Amino acid sequence: MSNTANNFMKLHQLGFRVERVSTRPDSLGDWQRDARHWRFEFRTLSNDEVFAGYFSQGSAHSTEPTAAEVLEACTMDARSFDDAADVLDFAHEFGYDLDMTEGVDRVRKVYAGCGESFAGLSALLGDNLAELFCLDFDEEI
Repeated sequence: MSNTANNFMKLHQLGFRVERVSTRPDSLGDWQRDARHWRFEFRTLSNDEVFAGYFSQGSAHSTEPTAAEVLEACTMDARSFDDAADVLDFAHEFGYDLDMTEGVDRVRKVYAGCGESFAGLSALLGDNLAELFCLDFDEEI
């Protein structure tokens, strides 16, 4: 875990656990057949608030994801949702092809998934979400 993420989790008393699952029930991600899927859970130790979801890895990964990896991915998703004015702005930012029905359906699913990360992290962290958005996950302190 990066020191930055580790310090953030300690400061805000966040616990983490992950368990392997065979598939993602949320249907996000067009994963190759040998991808590895996980159900994760972040929990505040102070008030027992929970944010849970799914995380997937490509076939090159051989170890379970760390809390820092999952927290960084969820943070990126939540920021993408928060930064977009709406689903069309989100689609434009990430280059989705909206000329085809499949592209429109796909961007709606991804945007909704990013919205779920935003809502989950907001509920988990409250006013501390802004602090999470400012973290540099690559920084080693």
